[in-house]
Parts: sequence; structure tokens; C-alpha cells
Amino acid sequence: ERDRDGNCTYANKAYLDLIGRTMEEVRGLGWLNAIHPDDRDRVLNDWTSSIKQARNFEGRFRVVNKDDDMIYEVTVSAESVSGNGYVGKYETVTPLGKLQ
Repeated sequence: ERDRDGNCTYANKAYLDLIGRTMEEVRGLGWLNAIHPDDRDRVLNDWTSSIKQARNFEGRFRVVNKDDDMIYEVTVSAESVSGNGYVGKYETVTPLGKLQ
């Protein structure tokens, strides 16, 4: 879940386990640290654009598990909830191997 400014306010256990991080680490904009460094700027720009335009977000990018350096390609969607924030979900998760 994200607030209307795009800051993370809640993440479920499955997501936290996937990226090897705690709720405290992903709160606010901390969730960006789980995104693969080569994808991070693009995702932030796309996310920021979605918020400014008050539209739903869809994306495909890689995340890295902090504990074991495993990379996953994910497809994500986030829907605006009556202008009060966003609820998102990872629709597909594909393992790609270890971070080099």
C-alpha cells in the first residue's frame, strides 16, 4: 500500500520475503532499494508520473533479494484508491539468477 504521495505505508510478508527486507526498510521510498540498480531510475520516473497524473501504475522490472542476491523479474500493477493512495500487487514473479 502507498499513500497519495507514493510512499509505502504497508507491505505484506510475501513481498518482504521476496525482497529480503523488513517493513521498516521499505517504508516511505525505501522500497526503491529493492529494485535492480539498472531499473531503479526508470521505475521511479514511471511511478512519479503515475502519481502526478493520478493514474494507475503498471510496470515490469527486476527486484533483488537483499539476503541472497537473487534477482526476480516482476510485473506490477497499482490502482488508485479514491485518490487516497494506491494498492499494488506483483502479478508475476520470475527468478532470473543471482546478482553478479
